[in-house]
Amino acid sequence: MKGLACSNLPILQETHNELSDEQEESSSSHDQYFVSYVPFKGRVYELDSSAPGPVVLGAFHSDQDWVTLAEKEVLRKIKVFQLND
Repeated sequence: MKGLACSNLPILQETHNELSDEQEESSSSHDQYFVSYVPFKGRVYELDSSAPGPVVLGAFHSDQDWVTLAEKEVLRKIKVFQLND
């Protein structure tokens, strides 16, 4: 109900439309690329905006730090990009 009520306010609609127009203009001139690493049910997933779906990086136990798996992948990608420069 709150979302519906807010979307019916003209000032919010106008502001939303203005910001949407600005974002479309900026995204058309710049490529946007995002990568996130997410722990879920004992596995670490890479969410890459250019990939068709999530990639499993590996499993971790509850006593392990999932960030270690993500860090290894980030460092691997940095090396690959440095070699390609």
